[in-house]
Order: sequence, then structure tokens, then C-alpha cells
Amino acid sequence: MKNMYDAIIVGAGTAGTFLAYLLSKKDLNVLVIDKDNEDTIRSNLDIIHFPSHAYDDFNIPRSMPGDEDYVKEFHETRSRSALNNYEKHNKLDVHVLHLNKFIKKLRGMITSSNVEFMFNTTVSDLSYDQNNEINGVILAQNEVLYSKLVVDASGIDSILRRKISSDYMESFEIDSMKRFYVLLYYAKFKDPSNVVKLSTSWTYYKCWIAPNDSGDGGIIGCGATTSVEYLRKCMDRFLTSIEVPEFTVEKEEIASTPYTRNPYSFVDNHFLAIGDVGALTNPMNGEGIMWNFYFLRDIIDVLYKAFEKDDLSIDSLWDINVIYQRARGRNDAYTRCAMKGVMDNTKKDNDYLFKNNVIFKSDDDPEPNMVKVLLKGVFTGKFKLSSFYHIVHQASIANKLKKLYENYPETKDGYHKFTKKADRLWKRAGSISDLDK
Repeated sequence: MKNMYDAIIVGAGTAGTFLAYLLSKKDLNVLVIDKDNEDTIRSNLDIIHFPSHAYDDFNIPRSMPGDEDYVKEFHETRSRSALNNYEKHNKLDVHVLHLNKFIKKLRGMITSSNVEFMFNTTVSDLSYDQNNEINGVILAQNEVLYSKLVVDASGIDSILRRKISSDYMESFEIDSMKRFYVLLYYAKFKDPSNVVKLSTSWTYYKCWIAPNDSGDGGIIGCGATTSVEYLRKCMDRFLTSIEVPEFTVEKEEIASTPYTRNPYSFVDNHFLAIGDVGALTNPMNGEGIMWNFYFLRDIIDVLYKAFEKDDLSIDSLWDINVIYQRARGRNDAYTRCAMKGVMDNTKKDNDYLFKNNVIFKSDDDPEPNMVKVLLKGVFTGKFKLSSFYHIVHQASIANKLKKLYENYPETKDGYHKFTKKADRLWKRAGSISDLDK
């Protein structure tokens, strides 16, 4: 083990490991540290769904039958209304994978001898030099490991980001109101003919049924904010509202993912927040792997240039913020805000949206005039006026957020002006957890 690294990455999940792979292309000295065992890392979730196009998008070798991580594939997703009507069909090639084995696959892509992994190791704090600049990490045994850049990829607990006292790095906790809890039933159906071959979702309930790794069942999943107790109530509500073939639960898994806005800055002097630490998740469903891969692919050249200049200051890293916030960040902010309006309605309202292809539509459905269709629903008594207001109100705030993020400050000098405006808009927007409360 070296005494000085170019980068220390705390967290060896998908985000941390993929970043190590990208940095290995420049033969940088990288240490990846994780508190878990190499063979059981991220084993709280077994099955994940990975869009097949992502293999080409990120130059990852395609998982094939016979590979450790491979389970199966499907090529279409479906969704239904709250009243189980108007099924929508969308083409999407998806690989069903074992998460732990997929992370192992990512580690196997790293061929540089300059990248080390250290498992079963706890990082307790950041290390600072005499100028109060981050210069490494402190392990639980008070051992200090030094690096030019520290990357917090520690997951939803954000163990290092929350310790920083800075004008640019937020230390907020991703608490129960900012988490999307997920409950998965690995179900075996009494009638084997009910085996699940593709994914079907019911957005109103935030529930879905998807393929698993067996030939006689599927995964029944549900998500909710606020608490695991409320999550179980949501699952019960789904199972009593939607007819599901008789099944037994072979095992269950519970996990959580961030469901909140991203930090306004991902960087500080000698510091970068990625993965769940940066709340980098799909605002539509809470999934994070793809969102993190896109983030890292988009900003990696900024890191390469910073290392070439041997300058890991916040000014040198600031373009990471600009690149993300002005493009994907603006869209994520819009969607996260607008989704609250879409979810704040009744079962009947949701059914009306599906029937008229508003928001929820098949690939070959025509694009409706949303306002016209919703107003018609209001005037005919088929869509509540309050639900129409919620959608329009949230869309208005979402557009303002999108415009603000499009003009994210070029340098850190404009950061505090940006955050004041953003804080006001996010306060008005609220979140999905407001509805769950």
C-alpha cells in the first residue's frame, strides 16, 4: 500500500468502482476503500435491471448467458393505471443481473496495477493539512492515507460529505424524508404459468412486478418515502387493489435510495461527491446506477485535466458542476418537481391520464395536447379540478427550476446567488414525501 495516492475513493459500489476504472485509463494511483467484504458487497439487493444499451454507452463488456452476473433479458416494459386499465407498451431491452456479481465484473475491467482495493476497512474522517485543505482520509485505527483527491462514494449515509464545513459543499443528511425505501418480494407463484417475463409497473402505487432469477416467479416491488412501516402499508394497498396471482414469498429485500435534489455543488477543494452521496438517481424511479455512469462519463475529462495540471482545487473542478447542472441536472430538477403534480391525484384521475395518453403512453401513441385533454376532463367531471391545479402548479415551478439550472454559474463566484434562488423554488416545489406524509 502506497503512502500517497492521486485519488482515494471511499465506497466500492457501482459508482466508486466505475470511477476507479475510468481513472485507471490514465494510470493514476487510485485506492478504493469499502467497509464491506469483497464477496458480499451491496448484497442487500440481489437482482437489478440494467438497460442493455448501457453496455455500449459505457464500454462495458456485455453480460451473456453463463456469466456470473447474468440472469436473463427482456425487451419490453409495460405500465397500467391505478384501476389496472389502459396498459402501455414501451420497447426497452433490459438485462436482469446479480448486483454483487456485476460489481465484480466492473472490478475485473480494471487492469492497471496502479489501482488498489481495500475491503473490510472503515474510514472515520477526512484528513486536513496545515492550510486546512483536505489531503486524505483517516481510517478507524487513526491511520492516515494521503491523496490529492478524496471521492465520497460511501452511499446514502454520505459519511464524508456530511463532515465537511464549507461554503460550497452541503452537509445535509439524506434522512427518511429524502429517501425512497424499496421493498422487494421474491415471489413464487402457485401457478407456474404466471412466471414474469417482463416488467409491469403501476405508477400510482409506486409498485411493479418484474423478472427475477427463477423460472417460476417474479419480483413484486414497492417504493415509498418516509419509513419502512409506511412502505409496507403501500405494498399491502397495492396487493389489495390490484389482482396478483397467488404467490408465496421466498425472500424479501429492503433497501433505500436517495429521492431528493442533488447537492448544488458536487465539488470542493480536493473533494468530489458521487453516487448516492450526490443523490444521483433517476427522478422517475429512484434507480441510480445508470445516472451515476452518465454523470461520471460526462465529467471525467474535467478530472483528467485537473490531474494533468496537478490542480484539484474547487476552481479547477468547478466545471463538473457546470456540465451536470446545466444539462442532466436541469432535466432532473424539472422532472423531480413535476412528478409531484402528476402523483397528487385520485385513482380515477390516474385512470383518465392513462386513457388519454397524458404522461403515460405507449411508444406508438400520439402525443396529446395535455392542457386541452385535462381541461376537457375537468369540464366533463372526469378529472378533478384540484388535480389539474396540482399538475399546472408543479409544472410552472419545474420550468422555473429548469431555467435557473440552465444558467448555473460559470464560476463559484455566482454560487450563493444561485442557491438562494434555488432554495426558494425548491421550498415552493415540495417533494413526493409531502404526499406520503
